[in-house]
Amino acid sequence: MNSKSYNIIKIVVAALALIGIALFIRVAMAGDDVEGVSNTTHPLITFSMFLVGLTVIITLLFSIRGLFTTPGALKQALISIAVLVGLFVLAYVLAGDGEVTNSYGQTLKDGVGAAGVIPKRVGAMINYTYILGIIALLTIVWGGVKGMFSK
Repeated sequence: MNSKSYNIIKIVVAALALIGIALFIRVAMAGDDVEGVSNTTHPLITFSMFLVGLTVIITLLFSIRGLFTTPGALKQALISIAVLVGLFVLAYVLAGDGEVTNSYGQTLKDGVGAAGVIPKRVGAMINYTYILGIIALLTIVWGGVKGMFSK
């Protein structure tokens, strides 16, 4: 990044910070009046949502740019996505599609616990979370054990 781009980015970040500080001070000075606090927090929340959206867009753009400019990154990303899809298929296959019951074994009323696709999807997401959690824990343990014996 050249110095001109860097200076422009510094100015934009400083301007956003000053806007945020001004909105924060405005909320802090609102006092205990509920309507006053509500009127002053709305611009702060809108500004925060704008910043989150801007952050997501910038992150996606740089990630996509990195996929195509770094050799092998696109292949690695596709392999990772394929592994995640495979793990989800495994979780979906392992999920049950029976009726949902309460802690007493009674089926939920009004069709809420009806058997079929919804309990299967929910069960798949729960299984997927368990699978990814187990992989994360094993990775952490492996890193710790590897670090203990590497020296």
